[in-house]
Amino acid sequence: MMEEVNEVTSTLSVHGQNIKLAEVLKDGDTLTFLVVSQKLSGTGEYHVYQTYDDFEWLQQQLFSQEDVPGIQGVIFPPLPAKAQVNASAKVMKQLGLLGLGEWQPYCKALETFLRQIATHSILSKNKAVEIFLTSSDP
Repeated sequence: MMEEVNEVTSTLSVHGQNIKLAEVLKDGDTLTFLVVSQKLSGTGEYHVYQTYDDFEWLQQQLFSQEDVPGIQGVIFPPLPAKAQVNASAKVMKQLGLLGLGEWQPYCKALETFLRQIATHSILSKNKAVEIFLTSSDP
């Protein structure tokens, strides 16, 4: 008897290795990251604002796909821990990437997390990855 296999054929519409966090917005103790990715079609970029909760949502979606062929042996890229934002610090409404200072290493870590998922042969096929990278409302 043939076992039914759910074919997962959706692939990303962006270049996985070119994802970057272009800026951080700080609102109280919430950080919002501008995720920029280049469209595979070559016609521009996606600019999507995501909070850490959105990153956690993405990771949860990846963790909860038991029925995907090949998922059992997958080592998931670790999501960096949530940044502790000092709310009493002077609130800077917008920090460009160059003026990021303390946030630059953190943004690089989140960038690495996204790139590892987006270039992964199995994880990148998850619909949640496409939603996260191309839609501001996961």
